[in-house]
Amino acid sequence: MSYSVKTLTALILLNIFAPVHAATPSYDPVSGRLNLPEVLINDHSYSNIVLALGSDGRYQLLSSTSPVSLTDADNGRSIELVQGQFLEIKLASNPSTGYSWTFNSQSIDLVELQGNSSFVLDSDCGGRVGCGGTETGKFKAIKQGNGTLRLEYRRPWETTAPPAQVFQLSITVR
Repeated sequence: MSYSVKTLTALILLNIFAPVHAATPSYDPVSGRLNLPEVLINDHSYSNIVLALGSDGRYQLLSSTSPVSLTDADNGRSIELVQGQFLEIKLASNPSTGYSWTFNSQSIDLVELQGNSSFVLDSDCGGRVGCGGTETGKFKAIKQGNGTLRLEYRRPWETTAPPAQVFQLSITVR
């Protein structure tokens, strides 16, 4: 479950833990630690956040796992993620041609696509029809192991044609 900055601030400052389901944040009153499995801040998801209650009554960040952000230049790279960590991949795309990036879910079961990809036009495009931009896909590491993430740039109706481009990563999830 994701929490906005406003909601997270309310949870921390007001110590309102009762309405939250046990599967989401957990609070240890003995140590004063607040564990948050996932927090959404400015469109970035952070995972495995641990806050500790200080003697002054304020929470301090003990640890968190920042999202990993990759681009076209990272094609073929090997990366390491922690279970629960987020991966954001931004690739050049032009949906007006019929092409889009698709996640080949058969390629890996260690990560899970989080919702639909998003597309942003290039800033120098001026909003013209047919301009390219950047397509962003967000993934979450859900299972430990090693595997290859494969994204294919293709037209969905051309099922027998090879993809126009392929983006691959070797992934280790700890």
